[in-house]
Order: sequence, then C-alpha cells, then structure tokens
Amino acid sequence: MKQELTFSKNFWGLSYELKNEDHIIGTAKRDSGFSKNTTVKLNDKTFYFNSKGLAPEQSSEQIDIYTENATIIGTVSPSTWESKATIFLNDVGVFTFNRQGMFSEDWEMSFGSESILSFKKKVFSQKGTVTVHKQDDLLLVIGMFLMLCY
Repeated sequence: MKQELTFSKNFWGLSYELKNEDHIIGTAKRDSGFSKNTTVKLNDKTFYFNSKGLAPEQSSEQIDIYTENATIIGTVSPSTWESKATIFLNDVGVFTFNRQGMFSEDWEMSFGSESILSFKKKVFSQKGTVTVHKQDDLLLVIGMFLMLCY
C-alpha cells in the first residue's frame, strides 16, 4: 500500500520534520552544523547516526546506525564521488539510495530492483514529499537522515 508523507527542513538545515497529513510523526536533528551525527525519532522509536569519518582503507565515509539501547544495526556509506549511498542492515541486506538525475532533487531508495521510498523536493525549497512503496520504519528513518545530511 502506497503512503504519501511530507517533509520539511528548518531554515538552517539542522532539523527535519516528517508529517502524515498535519501530524508530525518523525523528526531528525543534527548535533551541530559541522557534524553529521544525528538523532532521528519516528513513531516513538529513536535511532542514532554516528559518523566515523574516512578510514584509510575506505574511499567513503562510514556512518553507524544505533538503536536506543546502543546496538549497532547497520551502516550507511555515502559515496564520495557519486550521488548515492549504500546501506548495510544487519540480518536484512544491502539497499541503495540514489539521486534520480544529475540536477534532480529526487531520490529513490531500493532493494535490488524494488523501490522502497521515493523522496521528491523542489529545487531551492526546504519542503518535499515521500512516497512509501513498502512500509518499513527503519528504512524511512535512514531516508530521513540521508535527506537531512546529504
């Protein structure tokens, strides 16, 4: 079942709200303007994204995903040179988050060829829509983080 949600960033780009109709169902907040460490809340659950930075053996940044009880449940690896990220979830698999066109503000999260989430944002706008093709709160949380920080 498809679901349409809306999102908006604050003026400074440090926080983000996700709404279902007029009800706030989720928030994402960066620790500071210089940090990608972020706290995301959705439906009474809290997740933390902590950047490890670049390691010598890596060509991209690695970000660990933690639950409220400090358990690592996966990692996000944004590409340094391309507009995409690879998401590794323990016991689930690998997902991709790709920009849909060179100058587009549209992003798609997928598992193989299956579309999970579609984010659409107008250029020079802080607002947009999320189409949820497959309901999964954790993937929606990861999408919120990526839209806030990248």
